[in-house]
Order: sequence, then C-alpha cells, then structure tokens
Amino acid sequence: MRFTVFEDQREQLPAIRSAGGFTVEGDAQHLISKKTGFAAVERICDSTAEALQDAQVVLIEVDMHQLEKRFSAMIPEFARGAVVHVQSHGYWPAARLTPLLRKAGREDVLVTEAPAP
Repeated sequence: MRFTVFEDQREQLPAIRSAGGFTVEGDAQHLISKKTGFAAVERICDSTAEALQDAQVVLIEVDMHQLEKRFSAMIPEFARGAVVHVQSHGYWPAARLTPLLRKAGREDVLVTEAPAP
C-alpha cells in the first residue's frame, strides 16, 4: 500500500514516515470495520503523482467539500483502468466525479463509493 497527503498537508509526512504508518482512532462501533489501531504503510510518497503511479485501486478519503477540486487535480495522474473508491458521507461522489472524468477524456477510470460513518 502506498500513502500520501495532498500538497497543502505535507507537514504531516515526517511524523507518518517516522511512525511507519498512522493510527486509526475513535469509537470502533461507529466504523464499518469495527477496528481501530495502527496501519502500517509500505511506501509513503511525497506526491499524489508518485503514489498514483501504476495504482490500479485508489482509495480517497477527503473532506467532501474539497472532493471535486482534489479529484480534478489527480485526473491526469490516474493509471489507465484505475478504480477509484471514495468513502462517501452521503455525498454521491460517483455522480459528481464521473462527469469530470468524461470531460477530461478519461473513460477508462471507474469511480465507486460506499457510505462511511
């Protein structure tokens, strides 16, 4: 698994690198997995372009108010045939993002979504 943050969040990378991953916290009963704890990351990347290089499956967790902006910036970086999964919070990401892909000529990328608490 590769991991990165967006450009304006880069100050988080040194701590994540030092730890070798990140900790998922909170009340596990509200999470779909019902699990919290440390998530080790194989490779922590400096940019979305590096993290997305040849990635066939992409998981995006972002503030829904920033989704279209963040996603649009990554469209040229998605590998051909990538499946992009968005943890939605009732925001209908596939309906919002698919037109952005089509406008950019990226009919090869598929957007999926699932509810997250």
